[in-house]
Amino acid sequence: MGAPTRATIEALRGALDDWLSGAARFERWEESVLRCRQSWADLAGADEAVVGTGASIVPAVAATAQALARRPGRVLLHADEFRSLALPVFAAFGEPRVTTVSGPYASSTFIDELGGDVSVVAISSVSSATGERPDLARLVEAADAAGAVVIVDSTQSEGIVQLGPPVERFQAVFAAGYKGLLGPRGTSYSYIREDLDLRPLAEASPYGMADNDLRGSYGAPGVPFPGGRGVTQSPAWLAWVGAEAGLDLLRTVSASDRESHAVGRAEQLRAALVEAGFAVEPSELPSHITTVPHPDATSICEVLEQAGIRAAARLGRVRFGTHLYTDGADVDLAVDALRGAGRPAELSH
Repeated sequence: MGAPTRATIEALRGALDDWLSGAARFERWEESVLRCRQSWADLAGADEAVVGTGASIVPAVAATAQALARRPGRVLLHADEFRSLALPVFAAFGEPRVTTVSGPYASSTFIDELGGDVSVVAISSVSSATGERPDLARLVEAADAAGAVVIVDSTQSEGIVQLGPPVERFQAVFAAGYKGLLGPRGTSYSYIREDLDLRPLAEASPYGMADNDLRGSYGAPGVPFPGGRGVTQSPAWLAWVGAEAGLDLLRTVSASDRESHAVGRAEQLRAALVEAGFAVEPSELPSHITTVPHPDATSICEVLEQAGIRAAARLGRVRFGTHLYTDGADVDLAVDALRGAGRPAELSH
């Protein structure tokens, strides 16, 4: 779920102290939301005017999917897609219009299904289940040629590895803030191009209305901001106080340096695991997530945690993630712990 910065913890403690003493003002906390939106827009290379915020990506995905479903055509979705993306897509398009693809989580898996009747591709920048990182530049080019648009859940890559194409090449990009962005759970960001007509907006919130400064939270529906800002949701205030500190740290390190460090540690981990005889999931592009198949991944993760390594069990795999805070000693510890948890023969396909 990502590790917090020291500044994040200090900011949250300060906010809690203010709340306890009665000195807190929510207006100051909302200023953190505005600064976080600007910071994420800068990190993503997006126009802040079409960036929205919320507690989860789901409302923004739902609004985008509902708008796109008004167009004719099918939507492509991987069979093992994370449900924050998959469920709103199924709800908006209806099951007959959703084509689920299987196989490697790679651009070719989706490109092979592109045709004249496909209007949307919904994909993650990195698979939550396998750690595979598809070539989004190749996919966007193929989708453009087929007359389709691409929407992306970038939660698994945000703050760590780059999308590839400029953000405006996508119809929409959604990101939770509690993983690579080093923020608490309860923060999310949504870039939606303003050429997508989101109205009528079932997920409307006063925070997404352009006349909110005049009308506040009262009265009949107003006019939403354009693009993703129109699906902005009421903020979970304290979460944003912590999120701001995490984003501030990320902005001190270039995107290329963040990616180089995280991917470098992941490649070191993969090489050591392969040398030790373990099976490792391949990836189209270098990924910061490494997964090792195992029939009892949950038990293996418990053993790893006792050794000081946090890993996740996902669809029969043990999943490791690297970030700025991962160093070579962490990699060595993970390999030694995994070696002690089970023989390589038990950890292969």
